[in-house]
Amino acid sequence: MSDGTLDPRHVEERTNLNERLQEQGVIPLDSSLTLGERDALVLSRINDLREKDGDYVILTGDNPNPDEDHPSCLIVCFGCWTLWEEMEFQGSTLEECLEKAVKAKALAKTIKKATET
Repeated sequence: MSDGTLDPRHVEERTNLNERLQEQGVIPLDSSLTLGERDALVLSRINDLREKDGDYVILTGDNPNPDEDHPSCLIVCFGCWTLWEEMEFQGSTLEECLEKAVKAKALAKTIKKATET
């Protein structure tokens, strides 16, 4: 609409798309973010995990038949904060894996600071 308001059909389409993606575990339950904002958040988390020279993140393909021992998503991180060993983070979505890895990196930094003092 030309007055800056959203066409109700577009709002309904976006809501339906978000609901379908949530059901598939593709996006977090917080549907207040647009898909572009979610993409930016994922990229930001990846960049945070590979912030230092030599750090890397491997994004594996989704497991089509997840079970208790083999979840649907896996990432592998490597760098100073992993003590130069590959560390795996598993979850039902890419976002969940990245969240776990970012938290682990923050914890590693906290531990490093505590041992330096």
